Amino acid sequence: MKTIGERRDNMKFPDYWGIKKNKISFNLDTDRDGVKDKFDCQPFNFWKQDSLSYEKFLQQLEQNKKNKHFIEIIGEYGIYKMKGPDGKQYYYAMNLNTGLTILNNYSSLQEIINEVKKGTPQQLIQQGMAPGDTRTVFQDMQRIEKYRTKYGDKAFRFQRQPGQVVLDIGAGSHPDVRATHAIDKAKPYINFPDINYTYGHDLSNPSITLPYPNNSFHVVVSYGAIGRNFETPQLYKEIYRILTPSGYYETNGWWNKQGYQRGIQWIQQAGFRNIQQSSYYDEQLGEEIPIWRSFK
Repeated sequence: MKTIGERRDNMKFPDYWGIKKNKISFNLDTDRDGVKDKFDCQPFNFWKQDSLSYEKFLQQLEQNKKNKHFIEIIGEYGIYKMKGPDGKQYYYAMNLNTGLTILNNYSSLQEIINEVKKGTPQQLIQQGMAPGDTRTVFQDMQRIEKYRTKYGDKAFRFQRQPGQVVLDIGAGSHPDVRATHAIDKAKPYINFPDINYTYGHDLSNPSITLPYPNNSFHVVVSYGAIGRNFETPQLYKEIYRILTPSGYYETNGWWNKQGYQRGIQWIQQAGFRNIQQSSYYDEQLGEEIPIWRSFK
């Protein structure tokens, strides 16, 4: 099995999009969906800081480590397990110096032990994909909490217009802040009282039928999901079907030029005619993120 670093080290937005990017300090794939958090456009899911001082942060760090009930400690890494949204147990490796969980969602205890022993977490730190000291972790958490509080636990894009019904496809555990409805294959970690969340749907099924009537949504969004983890011509036809006549579908795109060309072709075949590209500045990531809107 490929490690986090081996799978996505070279993944970047292609330069044919013409969007200038700024360097960020680290970038993990915390949900191990094959897409790094940076490209998922999701904040890193650390515990809430509430403007703690650095000294209190260190105290909380020690308490957090005590609460983990480590199965095994290998060098400076502690391995613990948690139940995932599918009800299965998964294994994680935490750096005991920084409190940062670097390896996530391994289904086998032996697998994650092997990754730690061969130095995968340390390689991620050396590659700049994870902070290696507590001060950097604390500063990153403060910055992240600032935008989580301001924008509702999601990278900021823009506000939903009054009266709009918005569907987030492939929402995971971080639905779009504007969504009134969300859909995914697995049950999310937490409940969203303001969002009608439906799960148990195989969105990569080539004959997928979305469980919504025609003309149900003003906007359909998908970030880090359609075009990255799954897409089919039928799914785009279904998106077109459930959109209102003046509605649009919004995505942050594909991994490479080949995927982009295929996705745009399928979107056009579904019936979309007006496809617009723009971008938004993600204050948390510190860079421009490309956005495509396809109007019905």
